[in-house]
Amino acid sequence: KQLTAADLTEVFSDITPTPQQDSANPVCVISYTPDFTKAFGYLRAIIEKNELTQRALDLTALCLGFNPANYTTWHFRRKCISALNYSVQQIESELEYVRNMGGGNPKNYQIWYHRRSLLETQFECDDNGKSSDGLAKNELEYIQSVLEVDPKNYHAWSHRQWVVRSIDSSAMWEAEISFTDALILTDVWNNSAWNHRWFAVHRGNCRGEGSVFTDSQSVEAEVQYVMDKIATDVHNDAAWRYLLGLVSEQMQHRSGSNGGDFAHKLLEEVEKEVSKMSISLQEYGIENPNEKCVQLMAAHVDLLVWKGDVQVAAMLCHDLGTLYDTTRCKYWALRARECEQST
Repeated sequence: KQLTAADLTEVFSDITPTPQQDSANPVCVISYTPDFTKAFGYLRAIIEKNELTQRALDLTALCLGFNPANYTTWHFRRKCISALNYSVQQIESELEYVRNMGGGNPKNYQIWYHRRSLLETQFECDDNGKSSDGLAKNELEYIQSVLEVDPKNYHAWSHRQWVVRSIDSSAMWEAEISFTDALILTDVWNNSAWNHRWFAVHRGNCRGEGSVFTDSQSVEAEVQYVMDKIATDVHNDAAWRYLLGLVSEQMQHRSGSNGGDFAHKLLEEVEKEVSKMSISLQEYGIENPNEKCVQLMAAHVDLLVWKGDVQVAAMLCHDLGTLYDTTRCKYWALRARECEQST
């Protein structure tokens, strides 16, 4: 039976509620409901006694119903669960409870952290990995259901990355790449999906030498993938940033004759394709002469600078600042000066 405010006096007959400690002259008195005041009075008393029992756990559920964002209550609930030594099945039931709580609070940080803490304990205690894989699969399905409603939910994306990195299996990394592909096919402008794709193709290593995409065939395939997506909408900032990120990391981190040759060849090919794309837009009348594709031109500037064609890059910066992207005229003037000084 679920604990209600009406049950409190009987269930906690041995406990004296602890009132909230306000100052003598509070600036702003919060008008709590009588049930809210009663429930949290008993909770404060239970926390003071550090009573980690089933009735204490039931009380946290009641209090969280009044205030789902109360981090102290969530923390105490985890202490109770730990003391009661929950089984995998009970953890799954707790995750379902949290799922129901999160329905109306999809961006409640305390709820997402509670899920992570529950899973973290199970992942660490699972010797053979079987229960972890099952819990992780269910968790990814839950996160997907949240993202279907709110594709930009930062908490959901962050939690998803933690789950995938915690399991760290090749099959799961590949599945995440396919997951992002499906999202990008649905909405090529989904910058969260592009960000997660970067995370997945780099196996969660997004900083330092160990993060570099080193397999040449995989790099070329990924570049072709993003070029195809850019072709569907050249005004998509997310795809252009992704492309430049791929080329930039190869230029920065590839060393040695073979690695350097590959990086420069990749740069040459990408710059050539971008030039062709720019010409095609003009030839087929897709672009209005007075309204150039700023995203394409901006990406072209970076590619030309990396190639060393700084004079052409400076001309593009001038056109962007004076004609096509005047909102950022000072930025493009700075970029043009940098190009001219480097010559």
